[in-house]
Amino acid sequence: MKCYLREYGRLKTFPVTYADGKRGSFVGSTFGEDDWRIHALLVDTGHRRLVQASEIECVADEPPELRLRCSAGALSATARLPGKRLDTERLLGCALLSPDGFAGKVADLLVNIGNWKIKFFVVDCDERSVLLHVAWTTRLDLVSRRITVDVPAGALHSAPWYGGVEVLTPGYEDIVSRHYTQRDFHS
Repeated sequence: MKCYLREYGRLKTFPVTYADGKRGSFVGSTFGEDDWRIHALLVDTGHRRLVQASEIECVADEPPELRLRCSAGALSATARLPGKRLDTERLLGCALLSPDGFAGKVADLLVNIGNWKIKFFVVDCDERSVLLHVAWTTRLDLVSRRITVDVPAGALHSAPWYGGVEVLTPGYEDIVSRHYTQRDFHS
C-alpha cells in the first residue's frame, strides 16, 4: 500500500463532501491506543456525527477534500465503534517524556491517509520540529497530557529537522530512521 502522509492539523481544514453532495467540516476524531488507527471522524454538517474512517477517502487533488462514501441522510446518529477510543485532539500539546526527562511537545501528527494510522508525532523541541514514530511510545496518559517514549531527549533534540510534508520522501524517512539507531520505521 502506498503511504500518503498528511499533517493532522492540515487534514482538519479539508472540506468534507458526502456522496449526495452535502458538505461539512472535519471537527475531530477518535483513535485506538492499541493500533494508533483513527477509527472515526467527527463531522459537522449542521449536526455533528461520528463517521467511521473506513467510509472516508482523502482526495489530495487541489483543492484537497475528504469524501464520504455515503450520503448525509444514510448516516446513523453515532457510529458504533468497538473497544476503547480516545480523542485524537488530546494528543496535541502533550509533553513528551524520555528516559532522561522532558523531550518536547507534540505539535502535530502525521497520518497515513491510506490506512488512517497515526504514524509520527511532529515534536516541537529546541524551537524546531522533528519527527518521532508513535511506535516508540511506552506510556500514554492523556489525562495528565504526558506521553512517555523510549528515545533519549538528546536523540530528539538532534534529530533531522522536519520542514513539512514536502520533505517527506523514502530517503528522508531513512535518514530519520538511521538517526534513531536503525529502528524500524516502516508501518
